[in-house]
Amino acid sequence: YGLNAQVEDVLDAVKYLYDNASQVGIDTNNIYLAGGSSGGHLALLAAYTMGEGFTTTLKTRTYVFEIQAVCSLAAPVMAEDLAATGMDQDMSEADSRMFLSQLLGETMTEDDPDALLRADPRTYLTADSPPTVVLQGQLDTSVPPRNAEALYEALQENNVPSELVIYADADHQNWPVARVLYDMYSFFEEHRVPEDDTAAPAASGGASSVPAASSVASSSVAAGDEPE
Repeated sequence: YGLNAQVEDVLDAVKYLYDNASQVGIDTNNIYLAGGSSGGHLALLAAYTMGEGFTTTLKTRTYVFEIQAVCSLAAPVMAEDLAATGMDQDMSEADSRMFLSQLLGETMTEDDPDALLRADPRTYLTADSPPTVVLQGQLDTSVPPRNAEALYEALQENNVPSELVIYADADHQNWPVARVLYDMYSFFEEHRVPEDDTAAPAASGGASSVPAASSVASSSVAAGDEPE
């Protein structure tokens, strides 16, 4: 199966909503992705690649919609933490490569220096990447805060509109839910395309106040450990 197919699953789920906007009542001009833990990792990869150039085994897709913004909650982005998430934090390099081989759906060998980078969302960042809000618990030992900090640093280096919010009393599972939702939706609203600025009305006949895919990543990404 592999990570490449999972990225396609997320984008295909959004495509379904986009193609059936009149039935589900969404604003196709404002589509957002959000996910927690491995779900956040997957949301980032989907938003940053849109299925293009992800791995050599990714099937060709053409998606006409755009991701307006993405929210990452405790998402692993560093290869060593990706491999160790939910597993032994002292995993050997060989075991790490085996885990990432399964994750990516392709064999990773020691003579492939870029292998560990293919699962890192930062690899695909450009100045055109969608605005990103990075949410992280300071007490998280499953996905240490260094992941959020590294992602935010890469976003800044690429001049991508971004914010980093670290919750002092949150770990990987216990989050201040009301504050998290407020911070996420405030960021989405900040980067929302106003109704008057849209090139065409939404398929539902007008702009909706419901973010088109704010829950898509969390519902489509079954592998994600959603913060509670």
